[in-house]
Amino acid sequence: MSRSTESTKTALTDIQRNVCARHLDEAAFLWTQWESSLDSPVLTLGELHDVDERRLLAHLDALVLGGDGVRKELITPALASGDPELVTVAALVLLAMPPEDASALREVMDALVEGGPDLRPCLQRALQLRAEPAWVPAVQTLLQQDDPALVATALEVLAFWDADAGPALPSLLAHPAPEVTAAALRAARVAPGRVMSAPVIRALDSSHPEVRDEALITGSALGLEPAFTECRQLASHSNAHSRTAMLLLAMSGEAVNVRLLLEQLGRPGAKADALWALGFSGRREAAEACLELLDTAELDGLAAEAFRAITGLPLEGVFLRPEPEDDEDAPRPHAPALPRADSDRVRRWWQEAEHRLKPQGRYLLGQPLGGAWLLESFELVPLRRRHAMALEVALRGRGAFPIQTRASTHLQRAQLRAAVASARQWNLESPFRTLSTPWRASGARPASTPRLPVRRQEPLLSAEGLAVTSMGLVSALGEDAAGSCAAGRAALLRIQELEEAYVFDPASREETPAYGHSVPWVTRGFTGLGRLVALGASGLRSLQRASGQDDWEKVALLVTTHGGVHARLHAEQEGATPAEAVSLQTQLQQSLIPRMLKTLGVRQAPRVQKVFLGEAGFFQALHEAAELLRQGRVEQCIVGGMDSLVEPEMVRRLDALRLLKSPSNPVGFVPGEAAAFLRVEAPGAALQRKAPIEALLASPRRQVEPFHRKSGQPALGVALASCIGATLGSARGNDSQVGLVIAGLNGDAYRAQDWGHALIRLRGEGLLEAGVPEWYPAFPFGEAGAAMGPLGVAMAARGFARAYAPPGTTLLWVSSDTGERGALCIHAPSVLHS
Repeated sequence: MSRSTESTKTALTDIQRNVCARHLDEAAFLWTQWESSLDSPVLTLGELHDVDERRLLAHLDALVLGGDGVRKELITPALASGDPELVTVAALVLLAMPPEDASALREVMDALVEGGPDLRPCLQRALQLRAEPAWVPAVQTLLQQDDPALVATALEVLAFWDADAGPALPSLLAHPAPEVTAAALRAARVAPGRVMSAPVIRALDSSHPEVRDEALITGSALGLEPAFTECRQLASHSNAHSRTAMLLLAMSGEAVNVRLLLEQLGRPGAKADALWALGFSGRREAAEACLELLDTAELDGLAAEAFRAITGLPLEGVFLRPEPEDDEDAPRPHAPALPRADSDRVRRWWQEAEHRLKPQGRYLLGQPLGGAWLLESFELVPLRRRHAMALEVALRGRGAFPIQTRASTHLQRAQLRAAVASARQWNLESPFRTLSTPWRASGARPASTPRLPVRRQEPLLSAEGLAVTSMGLVSALGEDAAGSCAAGRAALLRIQELEEAYVFDPASREETPAYGHSVPWVTRGFTGLGRLVALGASGLRSLQRASGQDDWEKVALLVTTHGGVHARLHAEQEGATPAEAVSLQTQLQQSLIPRMLKTLGVRQAPRVQKVFLGEAGFFQALHEAAELLRQGRVEQCIVGGMDSLVEPEMVRRLDALRLLKSPSNPVGFVPGEAAAFLRVEAPGAALQRKAPIEALLASPRRQVEPFHRKSGQPALGVALASCIGATLGSARGNDSQVGLVIAGLNGDAYRAQDWGHALIRLRGEGLLEAGVPEWYPAFPFGEAGAAMGPLGVAMAARGFARAYAPPGTTLLWVSSDTGERGALCIHAPSVLHS
């Protein structure tokens, strides 16, 4: 990630400090949730990402974007706080700073060396999750420390990164501290060329269980016969046994080992571990043994889990045994969260399904267990089972394809994809001892780099459309586009009670305070035109900070705002003349831009100034900008919008129109206010002056329904589908596959109905596939009326910059309560080419 002006600011404003403090607190909470979820018996890989990881990464990214100011005021103090969650998050943020910033790594490494045993695991995890090849030498230097705990930590980090521990490794295999020896045995699987068999064989006799178990795995990986012998001895030991040994025997591919494990089901102290291991054997006889234990106290959950893993039983619905009401809180050893099966129903199911499983084969989720299916099932099984499955992948792949099941889902999926071609050749029924390919014969892979991904901007050759070269945004979530969109991505909400704004509560038959997304540090004390002027000037000031815009003479300023739409609708509903709306429109046309520029301190008037009205006015403004640039009348255009729906009188009207979400109307929207501006120019001109291009806007279209929402006509999506169809049809020259929709939905049922009908039409014409993800700007920012179009563009552009927007064309559409519909396509800079 290259350091940019957006991430080097040092002084934080009050709003930035408040928002980033919430990012830090929520990231700490989500980190704890995410880390514990890695061993969930219920969640899958996709659910791990959707439930906690997506938001965790968004909060971390927002803190990284805060730059030096956030680092100084929040991150460095958090690193020294002594709170494990805050320490971890602080380290993750520092390690996601640009790799060339050596001070960030040094700060974390110093904390690792100086911190005590309680915090060292936190810093270890942060390092593991933020790998960078250039950092390997810095971690290797810790191997020279006298503190065994630090040496073990360094080995653990290097092994997680799949990085060679270096020439110190052989001597560390004989280290007197067991934690160092165990970590060295793990590191030995990354660089087997540095390891002789003797220390591994000696470790098999260790009295320390962790050392012994790591020796079993490393010995099996290297094909050492004493390791296989020790596995069988430990599995059947009369006084003690090894769960790792049982697991290796279960997945070894030898039927005799499965029978040995079945015998251990009769030993009271070994039952649970033997049952866990048998679930990975894939054998029909293991499944039948599990079936007999479905009603056994303390083992029923484990038995159901193992049975499902082998047979594919859908462990849900009628197959689940309801929990008795009188023991809901009773402790359940081994696996308290495991679902339990209705044994009678499962037995009837098995009578019909058992013929699909042959006695001599291995099965996973009811399917024959091949290498490709083993990898595919990583998306389907509960998270806690994937750690053992990754061990089999490592052994069958001879170490060439490590799957780090405690890494980010992005990295895990990348590692799984890397193994697919090789996995098709694996024979999962062949014993480990017979695998002839040397361990890691295909060569060790470079250290994984699960950092916050940032898509590098690629050089552009030529393109049609409008290039967005800078953005300004003021919203309830921040004072710039980067911070506001990062907070929106993290689902950080700042809904608050609105000043002197009330809605009617039918339950109490009294007025109750209204809530919304306001920007009080900008708009407090302003109403009507003055409020719009304050918002617009603040948005333009944000653009100035981002772009350094100081020459306005050769610029067009094209502004969109609401124009009294809801005042007119309310007047019509009340049978009155909409005189106020007409008067406001006249004021806006004559005074809005001059007053904004005066507030901003601009002395040189823009060459072209124009005000557009309504949500779809933004798309008219883009058409105007394209024409002005084509004619050469201006060099750049500033296009944007501002709106406020949180003033007391506006709230009263929205409530009367039943548009507002309130106690009497649960399907309305939450009001907001915002101002968003884009500097757009011809792509060729932007390239010539080497301007950073944030996004390309193409094919803006606007259409109007012949009725408004209060006319009594149903919303059938005709104009919206036609508008989007025209946009997508015109954009086919670029990447025409829609990968993301930024939708104008805001909680309003009428608008949702319009979109639903439009979707049916668009899919019927093959223009939009099912399952395309959707973003809703109104959720984090509130309904911001005429600002929603440019705000949606800012969200897409920031998604491109931070590499979390899906690939393909981004479709943006907005809707108005007066019948106007607007749409355009947004492309990442990387897809622009001749």
